[in-house]
Amino acid sequence: MAAKDGSSFLVSATPVTVVAHLFGVVAVTLMLVWILYFRGGVSLTSNNKEQLFNLHPLLMLIGFIFVGGEAAMAHKIIPGTQKAQRFVHMALLLIALSMAAFGLYIVFKFQHDIGMPDMYSLHSWLGMGTVCLFALQMIKP
Repeated sequence: MAAKDGSSFLVSATPVTVVAHLFGVVAVTLMLVWILYFRGGVSLTSNNKEQLFNLHPLLMLIGFIFVGGEAAMAHKIIPGTQKAQRFVHMALLLIALSMAAFGLYIVFKFQHDIGMPDMYSLHSWLGMGTVCLFALQMIKP
């Protein structure tokens, strides 16, 4: 469907956002199935440390990928004024950042509990950098 501003090459964002929502729901569903059925579930208080660690990928996927994606699309999917869209965008970014921070807490707690050193892999450094850059979005220019 072509846009109404005279440009024939522009496409409405609605079909793209619907597909993005569907991919997000599918990703979260598959992650939940994988963690709950194949990795033993999740728990903050279990003696099984794997259940504690399982929260980390779940929170990162839901926070960064799903909620962060919803925040990125907020201006296109939220009807109303630009101020309302910005409020929803910022609220979703804060939720995503909170989930990511809790995911980092979980992985540091897991590593402490099993005696593993912190920040020893490329994954941990790239992940910490990603969270820090994501947090920089909160600073208004």
